[in-house]
Amino acid sequence: MFLKYYTLQIYFIFILLPLLFTCNESAFAPGKIEKTNIIYETSFESENDFAGWKSIDTSCWRIDVHPLCGTKSIIISGGCLMPTASYILYSPGYTCSVTVSCYGKEISGGGTLNLDIGQNIFYGLQLHIQDTVWKKYETADTLIWPADTSLWLTLNAGGIAGAQMLIDSIKVLKVK
Repeated sequence: MFLKYYTLQIYFIFILLPLLFTCNESAFAPGKIEKTNIIYETSFESENDFAGWKSIDTSCWRIDVHPLCGTKSIIISGGCLMPTASYILYSPGYTCSVTVSCYGKEISGGGTLNLDIGQNIFYGLQLHIQDTVWKKYETADTLIWPADTSLWLTLNAGGIAGAQMLIDSIKVLKVK
């Protein structure tokens, strides 16, 4: 009888109690939670960060950066052709809602960062880069990304007149 009574307590102490403390606490850290929601992120710090981008490369690097964004940004210059630069994000295989953010700075005339479904430019999320000092831009709205489509991330400067802007630390985040 003595053994049956204490067997249950011993089982709890040596088997169940350690399981309660084996959870990885770092999984609950704020940075880890955000990291799991990142669909796409680039800060243009290395040549690999340009992989998949159309119309920009390392010749766009600038050392004018926001203090939180590494050592390089990119300059986007444009005139008549839109978009100035583009990147396709392929479907994750399920429908989700996303937002977009970046750091930006107007040099002359500013520009936009767009996140659109397919190549339907200007019908999704848009950030207007218009401050002459570095600023974090982020959308308040979300975009519903259907499972069977891609997203088109575009950087646009100019239009009728030439314009320039600096961009850094682009993030597309899944919203829960």
